[in-house]
Amino acid sequence: MNRKLISLIISALFVTVIIFRELLYGKFWIFAGIPILVSTIGILLVIFLNLKKDRFTIYISIIALLVGISIMLVEETEIFKSRIVLKAFLVDDVSSLELTLRENHKFELLPESYLGRSESINGNYRIEGNKIIFLNKPFKDRLISDTVYIMNNKIILRFDSDGIPDTTFKITLELIHLKEITLANKG
Repeated sequence: MNRKLISLIISALFVTVIIFRELLYGKFWIFAGIPILVSTIGILLVIFLNLKKDRFTIYISIIALLVGISIMLVEETEIFKSRIVLKAFLVDDVSSLELTLRENHKFELLPESYLGRSESINGNYRIEGNKIIFLNKPFKDRLISDTVYIMNNKIILRFDSDGIPDTTFKITLELIHLKEITLANKG
């Protein structure tokens, strides 16, 4: 088979695997690293086996490698995202949640367990006084309802029947930027 064609196929495979790595992780979390590893080894082999033979295949492979690395860096960086308004964490014995509210009224919720990170939950929110209202419900099983309250540097998820905050299950806040939120005490 032609070296140029092999180079193009392996380069396209590498970039495709990088683009869909989150989907691969979500579906086959234990095997998600295998396609990335195989395609990375393949592209490096194409580069090293053609160092003195064919410049075209080297250029294509290096460009694909740089594009793949750039995609990973851009997806992980905060540069292209809106500024953080609030960041909150819930940590227990076997899992954690990381909630990030952004200035553009988007939220990110990253659940993590002892098996690793789960798929992030994204959506829109709005703030009314000390209430955060999630317009896209974060969880279907009511772990976090569509409305939570900010009180004393905590996000209160539940109240008892008397309207007193249930602080046994809370998210402690790290307030990074507090431009729009008014911390009014309830109860």
